[in-house]
Amino acid sequence: MTFDELRALIELHCADLLEKPGEVYFGSLDALSHPNGVAIIGLNPGGSELPPMRENLDRYSQEGRRRFSGYLDTCWHEPFFSRYETCSRCQSSLVEFKKVHQQRHQKTVDRIATELGIDLRQTLALNAIWLQTPNTAALRQLLAQMQLPKMESLFQAKFFPVIDQLLERCNVRLVLCLGNGATESSFNFFREALGVPRTDVVHISDDYRDGRYFVHDRNGQRRIYFGIAHPSLHSTRPAGLAGLRDLWATTNKAASNAAR
Repeated sequence: MTFDELRALIELHCADLLEKPGEVYFGSLDALSHPNGVAIIGLNPGGSELPPMRENLDRYSQEGRRRFSGYLDTCWHEPFFSRYETCSRCQSSLVEFKKVHQQRHQKTVDRIATELGIDLRQTLALNAIWLQTPNTAALRQLLAQMQLPKMESLFQAKFFPVIDQLLERCNVRLVLCLGNGATESSFNFFREALGVPRTDVVHISDDYRDGRYFVHDRNGQRRIYFGIAHPSLHSTRPAGLAGLRDLWATTNKAASNAAR
């Protein structure tokens, strides 16, 4: 998929939201044109003072961002997310400042990528809902103020049609959902949008932090949706990492056998 094709889909389904603060996509252009089969999807952009979503799209057109990763190339300090090179707090410590100033969320995702053997610069990265708020409670309040549907309905009406096409066009085999709650999480939004019953969800253990997943087949394309607890709640080594790693290895082996 090209970025222009992605942008056309976004403007088709979400044109009325693009002047709102938020972030549509924070992966690389390489992840669109040469994907590695993995997408990482959170709930919605956190923090404050993000520019309108249209500016997020414009930056890709203007800057290229061929090898850009929001997890590796931006700091997540307030008041806004920026390049490490332009953040005064990052510049106060130049010794390995990229690692020093990664937030726990970033460190956790970085560790997961390392364990799975994937390059974050070739991994699709976005959120289920692109409107920016400091937290989930603020997102609920924002949707009420804007007279928009509740999260699940908004996701299915606006964002899912774009994301679903993106996953299919990029032949994604693993969707890693950052958050696996039973209601307001990217994992549950996908489960509901795809019509997957709760009984089809596989629990790695009784502890939700160990992860849960379901498998969805469409037109011969098998895709795993794996939900972990939100990365900010983890140590940098999530409890369910072993189960996720084994599942990814099995998926890759099956894909390789099918291609022979």
